[in-house]
Amino acid sequence: MPQPVWKHGALLFAIGRSMRRRRRRRRFRVVVVAVIGVVIVFAVGSTLTASNSVPASQAGSSVQAITAAALQPVFCRTNGIMPTGLVSGAGATVTGTTGADLLIGSGGIAQNLVGNGGNDCIVAGAVPAGKTTKLNAKTGTLSACVKGPGPGTYTYGPGCSFKG
Repeated sequence: MPQPVWKHGALLFAIGRSMRRRRRRRRFRVVVVAVIGVVIVFAVGSTLTASNSVPASQAGSSVQAITAAALQPVFCRTNGIMPTGLVSGAGATVTGTTGADLLIGSGGIAQNLVGNGGNDCIVAGAVPAGKTTKLNAKTGTLSACVKGPGPGTYTYGPGCSFKG
């Protein structure tokens, strides 16, 4: 069988044209596969998002006041102390009212926490090492005095009926 005779690169031209067609087909296939992939991702994503919604009947909020009795430590509650007021401060001396108070000290400093009457729950803050916090309840009342978690020193006055 005789070989075809090509003039001036006609064979190269024919091969080049054939390769360009193959490349276009490959690009077209890649684009089609990419488009199908994007459609699948959006379809699956919207399905998953729709299934994770919270029904309106289950969503809501609640606002509730926090009382001094709710904040007090268990130690005070178990000893029958039920404060009605809350007193706190970061000064050197913090003095309660004449009613039953939850008196809360501040951490990081030495303080003098003074109950001023009523059955108080006096809670010290965390006292740093080398410092002293004094817990003093008015004599003649049933008050609970609770030391804080710090490594410092805590002293109880004569009115602290329950010491923790």
